[in-house]
This record gives sequence, structure tokens and C-alpha cells, in this order.
Amino acid sequence: FQSLADWKAPAVNDPFAGCRFVALGGDNPTGKQSYGGRGPAIRFKPADFVEGGGPLTLKGLRLFASRYGSGYSPEETKLKVHVLDSQGAPIAETAFAYGKFTYRPKWVDLVFDTPVPIAKPVEAVTVALDPESTQNKGIYFHYESNPTTSHSLVGKVADGFKELPDREWALRAAF
Repeated sequence: FQSLADWKAPAVNDPFAGCRFVALGGDNPTGKQSYGGRGPAIRFKPADFVEGGGPLTLKGLRLFASRYGSGYSPEETKLKVHVLDSQGAPIAETAFAYGKFTYRPKWVDLVFDTPVPIAKPVEAVTVALDPESTQNKGIYFHYESNPTTSHSLVGKVADGFKELPDREWALRAAF
């Protein structure tokens, strides 16, 4: 047995320790949405949020979300993440297992295996999420309703995006 006096709290590993964040959507989301055949996206200029002026490196995302459905493997089912430049050209694409998400909404860290260089942070970047949702599987993305300013979109890389002025996805981009 270990005495209570010798107990130490477990170490918390924050994969984004020391990062600067583009924080969108507030800390207490008021709504949630899942999309079949498309997904949420954000478009922003990193330089509007992160000081420094030079090139930046996108290390990953932190988003408030939860998964739903059954009859699929959470480790084999993937959420695709696309990073696009100001012209809509791909900078990076990666995928994360649904297993990172629980059935209860919480902040989920999506750490890129290879950080994404953003050469021109004064130009807009689009981060698009494609959960490949169906009636039986998907991700609920949470948002703040009626924000002062919205960076939120919905769509698919191949089809384009529609602006959503009535919501701001609860998402943090870590630089």
C-alpha cells in the first residue's frame, strides 16, 4: 500500500504545451451538428490571431466533439482533416480514428504526425473536417450560436464550402 502522504497526482501530458492557439467557438458550446456527406471547416488568417509575423507551423487541432453510432470499428473509421491554402490548394491531409472521440462531448486533441508549415500566415487558411458520416456513424461537432464574427463553413473539399454566419465551431488550432 502507498500512504496518502506519498500520493502524487498523475502527470498530465499536453501535446500542445507551449503552443499559441487560434481559439474559435468559445469554451461552452451551445449547439451541435453532424453532417452526412460533408463536414465543418474554418477559414482564418493565422496572423490575425498569432503574433510573430513570420512563417508558422500548425501542430494540430483541439475540438469539442463526440461520436455517435454503432456497428463500426472506432479504430478503423476515420475523420479526415484537410489544410488548404488561400487558393484552396491542399497543404496537408491526415486522418484520425473515431476512437479518439467518446460518446460524451469533450475537448479532443488531434496531433498531426507531421506538423504543417504555414508559409504565409497573413493569407487565409482553411481547415476542413470530413467525418464521412452516415446514419450509423458520425461525429457531432459543437459550436457557439450567433457569434459576433464567424470563421465557420460547411462543405467538402471537392465541392466547396458555404459560410455559416450563425455559428462558430468550437475548435482550437495549435501553432
